[in-house]
Parts: sequence; C-alpha cells; structure tokens
Amino acid sequence: VGSNNNPLVTFTNGYVPNKVVLEGRTALQGKKTLTGRDMKAKEFKFELSAITTGAPMPTSVANGVATAENAGEGAESAFSFEAITFTKTGEYLYNITEKAMGKGGVTYDTTNYVAKVVVTDEGYDGQLDAVVTYYKDNGEAALEFNNSYKADSVGLILGLTKRLNGRDLNKDEFTFAI
Repeated sequence: VGSNNNPLVTFTNGYVPNKVVLEGRTALQGKKTLTGRDMKAKEFKFELSAITTGAPMPTSVANGVATAENAGEGAESAFSFEAITFTKTGEYLYNITEKAMGKGGVTYDTTNYVAKVVVTDEGYDGQLDAVVTYYKDNGEAALEFNNSYKADSVGLILGLTKRLNGRDLNKDEFTFAI
C-alpha cells in the first residue's frame, strides 16, 4: 500500500518472442512433375494467397497473390515461395494452386492445396516456432502438382492426281500407299 511518504512502485515486464521465418528448406515448397517431355526451368508457375485475414505474405505480392516458379529442368522439379515472416502465434491458412499457362499439349493440374502454418511459442523460450502441413481434398497430402504433355495432333489432307499417258485410265486400276 502506498502513501505520500512511501509511493507504490510498479514493475512492468514485457515479453516479445523472436520472429520465425519460413525460408530455404522451411519455405512453403512443393514438387512439380511433368510426364511426356522434360520441363524447362521457370516454365511453370504456382500461386499463393492467404485464406486467413491478415496472414503474413512474402514481400513480392501482386494483388494479394505471391508466385513461384519451378526451379529445375527435367521430369521433376522443386518450387518454393519467397520467405514469410511470422511475428505472433496463431494458425494461418493459405491456398496454393498451379497457374495454367496455356502451353500447347500440356494438361495442367487443377488441385487446390491448403497450407496450414501453426505458429507457437513452445516453452516461452523467446523463439516462435512454425509447423507447416499441406492438405488437399480434406486430407493431409504432399504438395505436388502433376502435369502431362501430349503433342497436339496435326491434320493433313493430301490431294493426289494420277495421269496416264497413251491410253484412258480405268477406274480402280491403280492403288497407292503412303
């Protein structure tokens, strides 16, 4: 109890844990597979948008959407989104889809994945922690987009004329093979 001679002293402690950054091997990332031909680096694009209002996003965002591209060449390639920084605990949900680029002969994967990022302060040790889980069709799943390639068929119409010199041509007298 304080008085004029002995004022009440109040101590206020603050606690702010260190942020957690999803980047590098902890980034939101997945795998791209293309059957029918090899893919080129940066040929396919993926989009990330927040479901949870106010969820942190990568720094490069246009109209609320962050993009990533396949990194490598060949039948399989990894992709990952830029770093996302979390400064408070909570559960954050994101949509991840593949952007159909309209490449001839490619059938695009239309799967919509949900990434759930759970940020905690386990043990109040001053460091936030994050765990990422991917879902599709209401079940846990690996983040993998599978496309296929089949060359578009080409129609070809041939016109042929047979001429015979020295006599008249009889119907069905000759056959032709191509």
